[in-house]
Amino acid sequence: MAAKQLGPIRARVAAGLDGEVVEVGFGSGLNIAYYPPAVHRVRAVDPATLGRKLAAKRVATSQVPAEVAGLDGQHLPVDSGSVDHVLATWTLCSIPQPERALAEIYRVLRPGGRFHFAEHGRSPDPKVARWQDRLTPIQRRLAGGCHLSRPIRP
Repeated sequence: MAAKQLGPIRARVAAGLDGEVVEVGFGSGLNIAYYPPAVHRVRAVDPATLGRKLAAKRVATSQVPAEVAGLDGQHLPVDSGSVDHVLATWTLCSIPQPERALAEIYRVLRPGGRFHFAEHGRSPDPKVARWQDRLTPIQRRLAGGCHLSRPIRP
């Protein structure tokens, strides 16, 4: 997910962030370079200890302070209505119960707060969807539980 061509998507998703942010799926901190200066605190949620090690240098050189706040997007250790924004990039695909994570995200947002996200899901093209189904078992092992073929409903 560190591909250079994903930078513009990360920038677009992070645009408008300010105040206090919870990032679900913080991983190796790839979004930190795109946080606007108006962000004054990031609470990082991610189960991967390797990701925290990889993120350490990015966090240390960032103008925005980031702290580990939890391991599970389905159970955010944050008070209800306490954050301005929640950010998640290519994360819901790997959470076992994404509906539960979405409920938690909306629980922690302040009134008027916003959920910023980028996600992928099952292709509407049957040929692509068949390939996604074939590759998902491998992808889940290699990419932290990512479901390439998870349907995303409007």
